[in-house]
Amino acid sequence: MSRLLDELKDQRKKLITLFEKGQPKLNIQKEYSKIFDRYFIDAIQQKDSYKSIFKRDIKFSLIAIGSYGREELCFYSDIDFIILFEKKIPKETKLMIKDIVFPLWDSGIEVGYSVRTIKDCLTLARNDFEVLCSFLDSRLILGSHDIYDKFINQLYSKLRKKVQDDFKVWLERQYSNRIEKFGDGSYLLEPHLKEGIGGLRDYHYIKWYSRILSNKNSSLITEVFHKKDIKELNRYLNFLLTIRNHLHLFSQRKNDRLTFTYQIPISEKMGYKGKGRIMPVEQFLGELHMAMSGIKSLYQSFFNEINKKTRNTTYEAINNVAPGISITQGELSFSSYNRIQKDPFIMIKIFEFSSNRRIPLSLKARRYIKDHLHMIDNSIISSQDMFQSFINILNGPDAINALDTMYETGILETLFPEFKEIKDRVQFDTYHIYPVGRHCIETVKYLKTLHSQDDIMLIDIFYELKNQENLIIAALFHDIGKLSKSHSVTGARIVRKILKRVNYEKSGTNDIVFLVKNHLLLTQTATRRDIYDEKVVINCARKISSPERLKMLYLLTFADAKATGPNAWNSWISSLVQDLFFKILHILLYGDLASGSASRRVERTKSEVKKQLKDKIDHETLERYFDAMSPRYLLNTAPQDMIKHLLMVKELERSITEKETSTFLLNCKNLPLEGTWELIFVGKDRPGVFSDIAGVLAYNNINILSAHIYTWRDGTIVDIFNVTPPLDPIHQNEVWDKVKNDLRALFNGKMNLSALLKKKATSSLSQKKLPSTRTLVRIDNKSSDFFTIIEIFTNDRIGLLYSITKIMFEMGLDIKVAKIMTHGSQIADIFYVRDKFGQKIIDKQKTEMIKTNLERALEDRVGKD
Repeated sequence: MSRLLDELKDQRKKLITLFEKGQPKLNIQKEYSKIFDRYFIDAIQQKDSYKSIFKRDIKFSLIAIGSYGREELCFYSDIDFIILFEKKIPKETKLMIKDIVFPLWDSGIEVGYSVRTIKDCLTLARNDFEVLCSFLDSRLILGSHDIYDKFINQLYSKLRKKVQDDFKVWLERQYSNRIEKFGDGSYLLEPHLKEGIGGLRDYHYIKWYSRILSNKNSSLITEVFHKKDIKELNRYLNFLLTIRNHLHLFSQRKNDRLTFTYQIPISEKMGYKGKGRIMPVEQFLGELHMAMSGIKSLYQSFFNEINKKTRNTTYEAINNVAPGISITQGELSFSSYNRIQKDPFIMIKIFEFSSNRRIPLSLKARRYIKDHLHMIDNSIISSQDMFQSFINILNGPDAINALDTMYETGILETLFPEFKEIKDRVQFDTYHIYPVGRHCIETVKYLKTLHSQDDIMLIDIFYELKNQENLIIAALFHDIGKLSKSHSVTGARIVRKILKRVNYEKSGTNDIVFLVKNHLLLTQTATRRDIYDEKVVINCARKISSPERLKMLYLLTFADAKATGPNAWNSWISSLVQDLFFKILHILLYGDLASGSASRRVERTKSEVKKQLKDKIDHETLERYFDAMSPRYLLNTAPQDMIKHLLMVKELERSITEKETSTFLLNCKNLPLEGTWELIFVGKDRPGVFSDIAGVLAYNNINILSAHIYTWRDGTIVDIFNVTPPLDPIHQNEVWDKVKNDLRALFNGKMNLSALLKKKATSSLSQKKLPSTRTLVRIDNKSSDFFTIIEIFTNDRIGLLYSITKIMFEMGLDIKVAKIMTHGSQIADIFYVRDKFGQKIIDKQKTEMIKTNLERALEDRVGKD
């Protein structure tokens, strides 16, 4: 037996070598299955210890099931089989199992087996559909053909018709469970190749249900699918199986989740090369998502067709509901497929009818469109009639389903060749969950379904628009320039070219081009700039120029972010963007940011504070506080917030006077509408305090989202932070108590924060490999009149903000405002800074030194702090 096992291992090793060399004509899965076939055949035929079974004329069949039965084995797949007897199981079988299975187990090969009679199998299959599915994939390896044939015949004759309805319900339930557990692999960042929607299991469902409806040698698949569909399906399946084999080899185990850890090495192993700005791994993932989308689409088409055949609903065929278009079995078809040859434009009109009447296209109609795309020539692509029909599609009540089908059939990229470049473009990060083309359609979807959102303001703004059509067009094409580094600028140029080609009206063209060029303006301004700085808001207002454009841009910002992923739009970002929206709207409507001059605003604030605090803080003390406040604090702080801060300052002074241990106060307030917490830190100025606070919060799994840092003339610090909630929603107060205790220990020299953060960063939980980007530092001296703005883009890690702020402190930079954004595995941290003399850093040599030092330090100090 050891010789046979050695031969198996040797054959497996040779097959892996052939696979890694990329043998194109070799069916690896089938060849790998044959290796085990030979092992079982030789093992049983050569072993003397159970030849008594043959002598007693007891017949059995050794049957491969599951992926082994399908000859779909990957290099670490389980090997599942049954030894089947007709009626009675002889005792010698245990010895047979021991001889052939135990050596495989000892070698680390996962083997699942069972010993059954035909009756046992039929009972199991009737009660457990997972078992039934494994039997539907069965294949005889050796032994009695009669027993195997009898088993299969009874499986189909006794069970097939009885379980059809229940089996269909079970498949539907399993499909829903897969969506919930594994997600839609056609766009997920880390798809499950087998169980994810669009994965191998979709194909298995097609095969199993075909056999339940007919028989093992069913021709049902060929009845539903055209030869081209079957060829396409096989190509997608082979692609997935190739990736799965690579994944098994890199993982050294059975593994179906294609995590970031393996995506780059597999793309390299499969020979992908970069194309312009597209990384090899992005090209690989684009093809993977295309394959999984194709499998998902064919799966849905198959079951739609089967449902038409099996349901009892009677449809009346309606011919010529539109010229050349008819309705058959509740689906749109072409009345005569010769009509396409004479009038290719009908391929666009059928989608217009589908969108406006909410009637889907039949599988046959979709197939014919795919086959006749070449007939759509430049005269159609550049015609106003085509674009008007397309606008009618976008305006229809079922626009999203129509767009989905246009996307699937390829007609969308045929009508707009520029769309082809982005259709399957995948960005290798943890932020964007869709390929670019799909993301654009999802953006349109969010605009078309605003009525389902909780925010009533979105719906009101949408219906206030004079031309909703321009917004929808801009949404569909907003990322059309994604292959370029400055994709918004490039996209605007491409969109202008498209609209000029179809002779779209000038004012609408200008609005659409503006939206595409500036679709990131509101988000980036709100999250990367201090929106309390009047210059920032005024510059935005000048760029946008009209309330109509602002409203369209606000809606596009919402839809674009929602379609990007769950991290791109949350309560915090929503509140920032909304606040910016109203500030800009006020300027566009009334011509200024706020009523009155800055000095009058400050005097009104002081007056309100005095009125509210007259019984709590004496007049002399209050005037002393006002004299100590910085102008920026007086201008940016609302009266109610200032009152809260002053009461904390007074309490801190009392504590210091009475020589209590606390040298700071920390107020923690939940902001449930924004999904964040507000932390107010009041203390006396000390070196690197911002860095220390950032480090302690990171140590307690709290992320800073924004910070406003105010240092008064008397050395009082008033820092306001917006932060993420504690991870433990039940014991939040305990977390904040720990944060206060840790800060106290740090300030008293009893806590080595750098060492603790380093240990936390190197723990096993933080070692998941994620897409990375190089560190980029930008210095901006134009956007603010009073501050130098430093933008830092780098890979996220535990304690990163602590590292950055510590480096800035070491370089003598005084941070006044911080905006912290995390995009999946990358961060965009923005800091408003001054030098130690309170001035902007305008010297070019000095700014270049800061930029170089930050980039070098962040690359060198990964994990050191």
